[in-house]
Amino acid sequence: YPSVIDGGPDPTAFTQEFMWQGTFDYSAYIALPDAIAWRARLGEDGIMNYMKEVAEQGGQHLAARFNTTLMPADPVERQAMQGALVNVRLPCGLGTEPAC
Repeated sequence: YPSVIDGGPDPTAFTQEFMWQGTFDYSAYIALPDAIAWRARLGEDGIMNYMKEVAEQGGQHLAARFNTTLMPADPVERQAMQGALVNVRLPCGLGTEPAC
């Protein structure tokens, strides 16, 4: 439960307990100098390459589970357009969907 409970304009128990946040989390502000130093140490290219690698691995895993492919199928073309996300072809013929 929140540390501050306010009656507020709505008398329901839910809004009385959760209408106002009783505390403020300062951890993002406290962590900011370390986050900036971490990004400076790794560099933007290093961070982006890591995210691309993780996205590619995750996409390959999903495609294997779905028995489909990543889109586009050509890895060179995919690398040229891939950021930190990949497109995974979804399986056809599920439920009321037509077969491929």
